[in-house]
Amino acid sequence: MQQIKLSVLCFALMLSVSGCADLIGEMPTIAALPTLTPSPVFTNTPAISELNTPTPITPTLTPTITLTLPYTSTPLIHASSTLSQDEMTGGYSDTVAGPKPRIGYFVAFPAEAGPGESVLLFWSSDGGTSASITRINSDGSRGRAWQVDTEGSLTVTLRGDARHEEYMLSVTNGIATVQKHTLVTVTCKVGWFFQPPPEEYCPAAEPVSVQASAQEFERGRMFWLGDTNQIIVLFNDAPQDPNAAKPAWLMVANPWAEGMPEDDPSYVPPEGLKQPRRGFGLVWRDTSGLADRIGWAINDEVPFNMTYQKTPGDKPRLFFSDYLGKTIALEPDGKSWLSVGAVAGP
Repeated sequence: MQQIKLSVLCFALMLSVSGCADLIGEMPTIAALPTLTPSPVFTNTPAISELNTPTPITPTLTPTITLTLPYTSTPLIHASSTLSQDEMTGGYSDTVAGPKPRIGYFVAFPAEAGPGESVLLFWSSDGGTSASITRINSDGSRGRAWQVDTEGSLTVTLRGDARHEEYMLSVTNGIATVQKHTLVTVTCKVGWFFQPPPEEYCPAAEPVSVQASAQEFERGRMFWLGDTNQIIVLFNDAPQDPNAAKPAWLMVANPWAEGMPEDDPSYVPPEGLKQPRRGFGLVWRDTSGLADRIGWAINDEVPFNMTYQKTPGDKPRLFFSDYLGKTIALEPDGKSWLSVGAVAGP
């Protein structure tokens, strides 16, 4: 009996399982179920520009009226110009209408050369109708001038009377004139016989040594040069007093010759002073105003060996030694004289 009940129960369970399987087979699968999309959750803080940002208002621009001139003038002098203010002559004016000439370049090659050597000047310009090149003298005055084209080259020979030679290019169009300068360094071929040597001049040749004599006066000195038979007269008031009588020095030919009287007995010097003799005496007596300006001699003539050199040029500067070993420089045309150094040792 017990076994029968178990059999019936197992059969019932089998039927139940079979029915459940049928039921499960009829249920929809998970894939078939509709997919629900969750609403997005915002966790980032929105940017300030996204919060209540008003629409920008574009301002209305006022149109700019541009006046067009008949022509545009380019100023000659500005930050990138090759012309400086002092390169413009009086012919230039900001009020002058129309174009002005312009100098592109003005150079010398080589930039250094010795006295008597040649240098080539090059230049270019535009806007001009004529041009010229002028040599500027060492005293600032204008020397030789050349009429040239507005573009080209010119060969010049260095005089060597200064350590730098200056040349000026001028270009004009008849209304305005522009100028530009260039410098050439003069290299000395030989040295000076004294120290310190002048930086602004070169000697024309090696130093010359000659027999000479000198005599001191109350207000000046006299020197005789044996090779040229010339007499130099220095006035002591010249270096100290710019308003002193001119010239500051004289150079004259020695008028005395052997057989002529050596002095004039009618001239009686004060006690302790002397009447100059021979060539010094003749120049002293016969040159108008010289005796009053220079006074009586205070010693006898002193013979010595003089060394001298000159600068090149038509009006050279003369440098010579005195009997004390000092060097005296004479500026051209009797303008001035001064002591410039001492004779250099061997």
